[in-house]
This record gives sequence, structure tokens and C-alpha cells, in this order.
Amino acid sequence: MAQINPSLANASPEVLVYLSNTSAIPAPEGVTSNFANPESNASIQIKVTSVMLGVMLLFVINRLYVKLILTKKVTWDDGAQRGRLGVHLWNISFFQASSLDLLIPIWLTAVLTPITFLFLKTSFFILYLQIFSQLRWLKIYSWIGLVLTAVTYTVLTICVWVFSTPGKGESWLAQQTSDNEKKALAMSVPQSAIGFVLDLYILVIPVVAVSGLHMSTKRKIGIILVFASGLMACVCSVFSIYYRHQLDHTADVTYAIIPVNIATLCEMFVGIICACMPAAAFAARQENSTYQKLIRSTLYSFTSIKSTIWGSRSKSKFSNSSGSDTRIRRTENYPEPDLLKSTDRKYLHYFNLDEFKGTVGQNTINSVTIHASKDVIGNGPGIQRQLDVDSVLLFRWAKRKNAGTKKLPTAPYWLPGLYHLPELGQGSSAFFSNILKRYGHVAPFLIRAGPIRFLIITDPNHIRKIFQASKEITPKIFHVHVFSTTMGSPREAVALYAAGNKDIEYAHLTLARQYLSGTSLTSISDIYLGAFRRNLTRMNLEPNKWTTIPDLYSFVKLQVSQAIFETLLGSEILEQYPGVVNKYWEFDENLDIYMRGLPRFLAPSVYATRDRLLNDLKNWLHSLEKQSDCSKIGPEDPVWDEKLGSKFFRHRNNLLSFPGMDLDARTSEALAILLAANSNTIPSTFWVVFEALKNLRLQASLSRDIDKFYDPEAKSYDMAKLCAVPLLQSMHAEIGRLRMAIPTARSSETSDFRLDEDYVISKGTRIIVFSHSLAFNTVAWARARPQTIIKPLGEFWAERFLIPEKNVTGNTTENQATKTSSFVPKRFSMEGLGALHITFGGGHHLCPGRHLAKSIQIGTLAILLSEYEMELIDPVMAERMTPPAQPKAFGALMPGGNVPIRIRRRTGSGNK
Repeated sequence: MAQINPSLANASPEVLVYLSNTSAIPAPEGVTSNFANPESNASIQIKVTSVMLGVMLLFVINRLYVKLILTKKVTWDDGAQRGRLGVHLWNISFFQASSLDLLIPIWLTAVLTPITFLFLKTSFFILYLQIFSQLRWLKIYSWIGLVLTAVTYTVLTICVWVFSTPGKGESWLAQQTSDNEKKALAMSVPQSAIGFVLDLYILVIPVVAVSGLHMSTKRKIGIILVFASGLMACVCSVFSIYYRHQLDHTADVTYAIIPVNIATLCEMFVGIICACMPAAAFAARQENSTYQKLIRSTLYSFTSIKSTIWGSRSKSKFSNSSGSDTRIRRTENYPEPDLLKSTDRKYLHYFNLDEFKGTVGQNTINSVTIHASKDVIGNGPGIQRQLDVDSVLLFRWAKRKNAGTKKLPTAPYWLPGLYHLPELGQGSSAFFSNILKRYGHVAPFLIRAGPIRFLIITDPNHIRKIFQASKEITPKIFHVHVFSTTMGSPREAVALYAAGNKDIEYAHLTLARQYLSGTSLTSISDIYLGAFRRNLTRMNLEPNKWTTIPDLYSFVKLQVSQAIFETLLGSEILEQYPGVVNKYWEFDENLDIYMRGLPRFLAPSVYATRDRLLNDLKNWLHSLEKQSDCSKIGPEDPVWDEKLGSKFFRHRNNLLSFPGMDLDARTSEALAILLAANSNTIPSTFWVVFEALKNLRLQASLSRDIDKFYDPEAKSYDMAKLCAVPLLQSMHAEIGRLRMAIPTARSSETSDFRLDEDYVISKGTRIIVFSHSLAFNTVAWARARPQTIIKPLGEFWAERFLIPEKNVTGNTTENQATKTSSFVPKRFSMEGLGALHITFGGGHHLCPGRHLAKSIQIGTLAILLSEYEMELIDPVMAERMTPPAQPKAFGALMPGGNVPIRIRRRTGSGNK
């Protein structure tokens, strides 16, 4: 454009025609200039910025509503497609390039940007000065940021104005080709870089301040996330720098300026949204705001109790002197506070930043404050606490309704319609752990993931009734879910699971009981002991030399799982596919992702891990089924074969070989067996060994019991008698209670199943019982058997399930309690505790593999104590690795870190 005559006023018609038909810059090779209908990317700018503008306007309107309606105070901190923008410059003629419709928008973009950011960014520092007024260091940094921002953007505004505005007597077109315009363009990238640095500064200040507060991690995260909305502005700044750099290095400015405009406008809009966030929080928490009324109306419409709840709430009907329920307190008769000079002055209240309140004298807000105990509302961020307060009231109302007509209450939620789905999507174990901590004592209650209902039960009487109703309450729907999402079963097989196929049920329950209990269990236990012993032999542990094992858990995990694979599937699979055990554990680590049913495209590497494992199992199973011996499952046939595996597996596989259960389906079934045999058995076996090593008195008592049933010459154990030793049984039960967090899932297959005189369960409702929640229910354990709580339920006590032979009722005196604390074997009893100890489920669907898991635990411990010497290298550090004594919904309870040990083979064939 430099060769254009600055003035066209006196140009001849011929010159004007020439300019109208000549492009402003030469078109690229092979491209023909199109002045009539040129390609344009201006529509992208319109679409993106229109959406951002709409969102921004919502926040701005809300801020005006707060200022003008709610608080009635306005304070000093409140602060279309024309021309040829978006068209390639070679598609613009010289004449079109001189149009004011093109030049004026470019000028406005340049001069308004710095002055807009001047007011926008300074408003954040004003906000911080008010919120964090009690933190001296932060006030200093806020003043520094405020001054630097004001000075920087004032200078930039003046410079851009001077360099971009035509001088006296200078035309707009001439200015575009002047040296001043080049200076203005040279300031573009530095201006965006300065903005990015200031955005980071604005973001870091509140995050550092909040992270140092004395509050729960959950509250900190919630507050930081509100301030972290500024990350969006930082992202926009980065894009602005990039596209401004591109603009500085191209002649096609009319086309390249569009992404610059988009990034700049989005940064402005996001900044305005962030500045309005506190006002949104204020409106969300205000009792008399339109939003609260709308939310209440929506919630009440879902439950058809609008008038009842609202009337009760205004009269404080939910007050409770015990302090466990929601209470309403009205603070009145105070003068209007100076704090309302700015709604933003109350942001410390919006975000629950009570640490910054300080002394405010008579500056107390006339408002209704909702107070709730931790078990009702918790310590979540202020916005969420206010949004779910109405569902808390509905929850309490349902729990208090007259007997005989109670409706199962739904635990408080945030979003009507979605209910608890967003929180479940972030991690089901953490969500259920938190919900049990807050509301477990008032169960039963519902958790809802959209239309799906989960009933949480913690009352032993309810649990007992659920387990007894094996026909009406079944695990079928959960089996369908597990095989379809976790095991990767084909659709045809999943349809058979859903239909309740009798052959499948027989294979899963009856056949497993046949092989994994009684005399058959003895045979398979001996096979496991042989495999585990061979694994240890391969380690070449010497009798007179200690070998250091860096981590006990990794040691148990590898050696025991390999022995389990060999016991069930034979030893040849480990030789053909040496990485199959490691692939299994990679699969096991991602169980939560599979169970949540995440689409494959969201976690491709996770599903690829499962695919590799299934491929190995499928190839092995295919070769197994080709062998004629595979079908030999008669009484005279061998119980185990190194190539064919256990008779149990072969019989099960043969039984499942029918139409609809193809090779892929049977492969998924093989994976299900491995999951059932390893997933919980490995951690529980580790804890059995760990507790024995940690307590030398316990270890000595266990060793004495094991020696009674050990033949050192034959290196064999009488596993039937060993598994019946009272102390070993009690220890096994205690590990299951304290160190295994297992959910038992059922669903109602009948309409209106009556749980008790108050509650009825509708058809299709999923029912979940959490073993670990019951494990810490002191009241229920004390009621069932008082002596079980002589030692706290959060503490491991190997003798918790032992009772004196002379006292079968479980009632103990002080003297009997003293006797119980010794390591003298007594009678093992689970009498009255079946509904509290549900590690392996209950009722007709009680886990058929529980006896094998017990045998593996005790057999592993027996070999390690009888045939080897083991010691914790640092007992004090090992004690610190014990997980905290608090309930967990589900998932493996792992040690807090590595537990190093040393081991050596015993001499004297097991003599101590």
C-alpha cells in the first residue's frame, strides 16, 4: 500500500477504475483475485465472540442486578461485520482498501484494547485489596500490581493513540502507510506479552494466599477454582501473542487480524466474567435473590412439596437442638453496614474466607444465614454449599416424614436432573467415601446418577433382609455391567447375562462351590502351595544369608499372583506368555475406568492394555480347547495339569461352551476368574503377612499353631485343619474387616420390596452396601457383640473374633476381656456379626471363592513363617505405612509406601 497516492480526491476516472480493479497486494501464485465474492474468515470472529459476549453479558447483568436490586449500592470498582476485515488482501482492490469501513475498525481495535485492559486488570487488584485486607504482604503485592498496571496501560494507551491516529491534515489511508503505524504495529506483541505477565500475576496472588489458610483441602480447592477462572484469560493472552506475531510477519493483514481480534476480545470477555464471578457468588448465596427463588422452585417441583418446605423453612421447622440438622438463624436490628459500599467487600463471606473477617465492629449484614453441621453440608465451597442447601432440606424432610409413608430420601445434590452424576464422573470411590462420611448415619438414602437410583444401606437389619431375599434382590444387573464394561464381553454374551441364563449361573455359583470348598479345596490348596514354594525356590534364598526385599507388597503381589495363575490355568501359560501377569496388573490398576464405562476414545491406552491381556488369554484358550484332554473332567481325571490347568477351570469353560458364549466370551470369563482370584486376595494376603511381621508376639503364636499341622519331611500342611485354627480364622476375618473395602451390589427385581415398615424399594433400584463403612460402626458392633470393641475398630486386633469356650453368647466380664487380650486360642465365632462383616457378600450369592482366598492367605503365611525367616528392616517406618483408620467406599487399601524386609531360608526343615 506504500505506492498508493495518499489523496484520491483529485484522481481522474481512469485512475479510480484502475484502482478498483487492482489488488492491494499481489495474489499468491495460482490464485486469482476475487473482488466480488472473496473468501472470508470474518464469520469465525462473529460466532466465537458472539458466544463469549453472550456469556459475559449474563455475568454483567447479574452484577448490575446485585448492585442495583440486592444491595442498592453502585461503587467505583464497577467499572458486527463491516468493510473487508477477514478477506485476503489480494481480494481487496486499492479502492476498497482506502474505505473508512476498513480503516476505522482497525483503528478502534488498536486504541480501545489497552484502555479496556487498564480498567479490567486494575479492578482485580482493587478486589484483592478488599478481600485480603488482613494479609499485609498481599496488600503490598496488590498495590504494586495496581500501580504497575495503571502506569503501563496508561502509557500504552497514549502511545497507541498517538501512533495510530492520523495527524492534522493527514488522511486515514496515508496514516496506514506512515512510520507511526509501523511503530504501533511493533508495540502489538510486547503489549500482549505484558498482558500475559499481568494475568499470571493476578492469578498467582489469590492462589498463594488461599493455599496458606488453615482450612480443609476441599475448601481450599473450591476457593482456588473460583480464582483459577483467570487461567482462561492466560490462555487467551498466549493465543493473542502468537497471532499478533503472525500478523507482524505477513502482508495479508486484513485476513490475519481476525484471529488477533478473536483472542483479544475473548480475553476481554473472560476478564469481565472473572471480575463478575464474586457477584455471581453473592447472588447464589443471597436468600432473597431471584436465583435462589428459581432454584427452590425447581427443586420443589421435582418433589411436589414446594409449599410445605418453603413454609417450614421460614418458620425454622428444621431446627434441632442436637446440632446435627440444618438450623436457620436470623441476625437483625443492626445498622446498614459500610461493607455494602461495595458488594465485592463481602467476597470474603462469599468464598467462606472467614479467616479474613477480622474485626468489623457494627458492620454486620442484615441477612438470613444458613448454618449446617459438617455431617449435613460439609466444608465445600460457598457457592456449592448454598446451591445444595435446598436439597439438604428435602433430604431432612424425607427422613422426618411420618412413619409408614416415608419416601426414600435422596442425598443432597447440586444439579437437578443430573443429581450426583457430575461428582460420580470425577471418581466413584472418593464420592461414595465422602457421602458415607456425611450421611451414612442416616441411611437408607438414594444416590442418583440421572435416572439411575442407588440405595445406600448401612443398617444391619436392612442388610440382613436384603441378603435373605435372594430371589427378589439379585446381583444380576451388576454382573451385566461388569461383564459388559470391565471384562469386554461380546453383546451376545451380555444378553445372556441379562436374561439370567441358568447354565451361566450354575457355572458361577454351583460349580465354584463344588471345586472351591470341602475336600476339593484341599487339593487345589496343595497345588497353590506347591506353585508358591517353587516361586520362592527360584529366588535362590540361602539359609545363612539375608536377602533384602525392597518392598514386601511387591514381593507378595508377584509371587502370589504367579502362583494363583499357575494354580488355575497351569504353568504353560506363564511360559508361553511370560508377561501375562504384569499385563493383568496393568489391567487391574485401571478397574475404576472400566467400571465407570468411559468410552474408548477417552482412554485409548487403558483399553489397549486390556486388549493385550485378552489377546494373550484368547490365544492360550484357543490352543487349550484344541487338545482332546481338555474335556476330561471326570472323577478319575487329574485335578490339575501343567498344560490344561485346574479341573475347575476346564469344567467351567466346557460348561460355558454353548451358542452365544463364543471364544471371546469365554476369554472374558477367564479374565473374570483371574480378577476374582487376585484383585482382593493379593492385598489381603500382604496385610496378613505384614501384621504377623509387625507383632512378634502374634508371630510366635501363629508359628506355634502352624507347626502343629506341618510335616517338615514331606513339606506339606494339613490345610483343612490349619484353616480351622481359631486364631488364624480370626486374623483372616479381621484383615477382611479392616483392610478390605468391598461394595456388595444388588438390584430389586420385584416391585415394591418392603425394606421395613417405613421404606419400600421400587423395581430396578440398585442397592449398595459398603463393607468398610460397616467395619467402623462402633454402635452396631457393640450391640451385636460388646467384646468386639474392647479395642477400637480402627485398630488391627487379631483376636477380635475369638470368644471364650464357656461363653458362647459373647457377653464378657472384665476378667474375660483381660483373658481375650492374650494369644491363647479360643473359639472362633461370627455369630451375630454376619450383617456387619460382609467382605464376601452375603446370602445365596455369598462369594463362592472365599474359602480359596482364605486358604491362599493362610497357606502363604504358613510357608513364609515355617520355611523362611523374615524381618521388617525398619518396624517404626513400617508402622507409618499403615493406612489411616477411616472408612473407604471401595478399592484396595494399600500401604503408604514401600515396606522393606529381609528374608532367608530356614535350616532344620522348619524347626524353630
